[in-house]
Amino acid sequence: MRHSPNDPTVVGGDGHWSATIQTPEGERKVAIEADDWNSALLEARRQQRVALRARRSLATDGQRAAGFMSANDYADRIGVKRGTLKRWIHEGMPVYRDWSLGPRPTVSVPVALADGWVSEHHGDSLAIERESFVYFARRTDTEAIKIGFSSDPRRRPQEIRKRERSRRGACGRVELLGQYPGDKRDELALHARFAGARILEEWFRPVPELLEHIEERCGTTAISQERGA
Repeated sequence: MRHSPNDPTVVGGDGHWSATIQTPEGERKVAIEADDWNSALLEARRQQRVALRARRSLATDGQRAAGFMSANDYADRIGVKRGTLKRWIHEGMPVYRDWSLGPRPTVSVPVALADGWVSEHHGDSLAIERESFVYFARRTDTEAIKIGFSSDPRRRPQEIRKRERSRRGACGRVELLGQYPGDKRDELALHARFAGARILEEWFRPVPELLEHIEERCGTTAISQERGA
């Protein structure tokens, strides 16, 4: 059997083997009973695949909580094509490459650092010669509010719902609460202002201060009616 550099280490003999595999907690030794080394390696590979899937899931959740996003999600977030973002990464945009999850690295974007780099090197690309807006969208199933930035906020509810369903398996209707002219810096300033209400990434709890801001800047009467109910 051909041995891969990413295979677990298997030692032993006489039907009793020991393998070192990767788990969410780090390396772990497991005992394997098999007739020969090839059979032991196959079982060790199976156990490591299971462990790496669990580790990848934990890593993704942890990166999001720590302010990381996948490259594709970051491209969607700032409104550029994924090919454009790939080119920017080659130009030096900050990313984190994790080689521990398999033969190819998992690329994550440190959002705060990347925002600064994009603003400095390609700030003009974000406007795309069109008026831009800060917008607020709400999930009807969780009441969470997304603070985003787009040149066409009217398209965002459908796009957001599609992405949330693909990432988390379910998402209620998404409605646009309001919008007003603004750029990326305005969006990031709001993220910082309401950081205490952040749920995950660009999603925030509907705290009174946030609702008041939306009502004041967007004149969204539905929010006033909801708060007064």
